[in-house]
Amino acid sequence: MMPRWKQMATVMLFGLLLAVPAGLIPHPVAADSPDVQAARTALDAARKAQQQAESDYQALAAHMDAVKRMQLDDMEKALVKGTDQTGAVVKTLLVTNKQLIDALDAVLKMQSK
Repeated sequence: MMPRWKQMATVMLFGLLLAVPAGLIPHPVAADSPDVQAARTALDAARKAQQQAESDYQALAAHMDAVKRMQLDDMEKALVKGTDQTGAVVKTLLVTNKQLIDALDAVLKMQSK
């Protein structure tokens, strides 16, 4: 016979194995709940900020293209190269942020169904 504490531990472990998947089942949230409305408001603000950041990035990229056509000395070329690298990082962050906004938008749409 199994000692009492081992039997209790086995029952608890089995209960956890059954309870965890049940907790992972998505629960619908009312589309008009305050939490969903707050999430939509925050998502709209993030979308507007994203659009502004993309616009600013495009203006900066156009300016840097104009600067590259100028006669530059070695120090200025090094600065432009560093700015290009920073711009590449910013562009990657803009793309990643856009993907996160789209993913959150999809989650909100799934939750409100």
